[in-house]
Amino acid sequence: MDCAPTQRPVAKLSFLLINVFLLLAPRTASTQQLSGTFPVEERQTAVVRVVPGEFVRARLADGSRAGGPLVGATPVAFTLGPSVAYSDNPSVVRLVTVDSLWVRAYSSRRGAVIGGGLGGLLGLGLGMGVDAGSMCPTTSGTRACAQSAVTSAAVGVLIGSVTGSIIGSGIGHWRRLLPRGGWSAEPSGSRTARLVVPDDSAAFDKRAVTLMRIRPDALVRLTFADRGDLSGYVVRAGARGASMGVIAGNAPEEPIAITSLEGIWERGHAGRTGAAVGMLLGTLGGVVYATQSAACDPHRSCRMAIIGDGVGGSLLGLLAGDRVGRFFPQWQRRF
Repeated sequence: MDCAPTQRPVAKLSFLLINVFLLLAPRTASTQQLSGTFPVEERQTAVVRVVPGEFVRARLADGSRAGGPLVGATPVAFTLGPSVAYSDNPSVVRLVTVDSLWVRAYSSRRGAVIGGGLGGLLGLGLGMGVDAGSMCPTTSGTRACAQSAVTSAAVGVLIGSVTGSIIGSGIGHWRRLLPRGGWSAEPSGSRTARLVVPDDSAAFDKRAVTLMRIRPDALVRLTFADRGDLSGYVVRAGARGASMGVIAGNAPEEPIAITSLEGIWERGHAGRTGAAVGMLLGTLGGVVYATQSAACDPHRSCRMAIIGDGVGGSLLGLLAGDRVGRFFPQWQRRF
């Protein structure tokens, strides 16, 4: 009489475990067959984004792995050099067997940002609390002032950014290239232009490679030798051609030979130009401000004040110019 209630929880637990196993088994199988969920164009796009010589690793559909420095790539396969971790001999990997692809990247930019921030805070603290007499002289002695703090912070940002970039260049991490989001569904209708590569070449066409490297959300303009320009978004691109959603221009119903494509322009902004101009103006403004301040009297050397204020002005001009330049659109030629 007392045994029946103790057996029921065990039976319910066994039933629950069996259901969980049955639910997870199809999901596990689907993850092992991930290579069937995206077309070959996405694999080709992932490969062309890797610079020859960079270290890549790939997980294949059968569960095996391959890795090594990229030697070369074709529309159907890519070659990896010898690697201590994977193979002592070069290996050829077919794109249709690739399940995921990763490239070895380094943290130079991240190190520069972190180092610049830490260096700026350290320089700010030193400028506010340590002897600042060479930068802020007074008639009664020396005192800390805002100029010394700004100067020390600017120098700290510069030194910290360089040091962080050097340290970050030695710290690597894996960046996933495949699977990669951003592709849209294949469009249909009269507002779609299709570009095709006429021949089955063993190498990548330069125009197709350019289209594969363009961001999916970027507005592009294509110029042709035998027809009017087309503007729109690249929906899908691969070694054998591309599909473009046209928003301006006459999209023909028949495919367009990609060899007639003369120019590829991507809509961007003037952030880099604004940053360069802002950096130049900021440097000049910082130098002028330092020479006109109390730090540069006839009896004292104001070299550090000029350098610090110049660096601080250049950093402020760099950030401000980049932000202002983003409000001005600019066409950038990619091919």
